[in-house]
Amino acid sequence: MMSGVLSTAEEAVTLKLDFKEAILRLTEDDVPRERRYLFAAGDMPFLQTDLIRRLLAIARREDCDCVIPRNNEGFEPLHAVYDAVVVAEFERALRRDDLSIWSAFSRLNTMYVGTTPVERHSFFSINTKEDLKSAILYSQVPEASRS
Repeated sequence: MMSGVLSTAEEAVTLKLDFKEAILRLTEDDVPRERRYLFAAGDMPFLQTDLIRRLLAIARREDCDCVIPRNNEGFEPLHAVYDAVVVAEFERALRRDDLSIWSAFSRLNTMYVGTTPVERHSFFSINTKEDLKSAILYSQVPEASRS
């Protein structure tokens, strides 16, 4: 495979199977069985601690399996709080070859919560050079002035 670019359908299938096996091994061997987890993508430099606290408080108060924030453009499952029970549900889904995270959410007690404009900055991710430039500019704005 050449630097992340799939050249054939066979490579795509192999990558999918390798990924599935790696996730199953991770969930079986390496995931500590704690009660709740915050999941945040590594390319999100502006995580809002108030939003994280709010998501955790909702998860505790409502005793739900997933608390997923939403913004004007959709849902943010890569910035959410999950109960430990989701690990087992994701394992079952992978074993069925069901790779849709949304179908797993439909089988769990999932709560979707709205966000404020300030909280939505948590979802900004850096995927391009332009995103990086925007992040640098945004980081130079005093926190009190951000909206």
